[in-house]
Amino acid sequence: MRKTGTTTRMLRLLWYIPAVLWMVVIFRMSAQSGAQSGSLSLRVTEEVVDVIEEVRGGDVADRERLVALLHAPVRKAAHMAEYAALALFLMLAFSANMRGIPAIAWSMPATFLYACSDELHQRFVSERAGQFEDVAIDMLGASAMVFLALMALGIYERLRERRQAN
Repeated sequence: MRKTGTTTRMLRLLWYIPAVLWMVVIFRMSAQSGAQSGSLSLRVTEEVVDVIEEVRGGDVADRERLVALLHAPVRKAAHMAEYAALALFLMLAFSANMRGIPAIAWSMPATFLYACSDELHQRFVSERAGQFEDVAIDMLGASAMVFLALMALGIYERLRERRQAN
């Protein structure tokens, strides 16, 4: 059975669903007050420290010092991970309409625009402040994902060339 043009367009649109859903997740997390957001990231940081302490040992004072030391980096790593995932979902969505490097390339400005709108959104949320520094951190995560995608594309192309040569 052959797909019609309408069916093909609908299937292509389905690739955008993960990106849109992830944008909703980011929006909802950004809508949390500063206290809620800080509490969530503190719990994550405590879990990270628990794993570290289990591996290397330590006392309660050491644990509290580690939590204080790692809280800000864990928050920033969460920003990077959120936007790495968004860049990936956007690459997949764009790849429904274009292949290879163009799909990867278009994911960056789209991610940047969403990161900017996210920081603007946070300016209107209690105890939050939109900061361009966070956009830069978000884009580090997106850039890391784009780098990985380019590496994967390069490996795929080399393997395909080898198969065609044999």
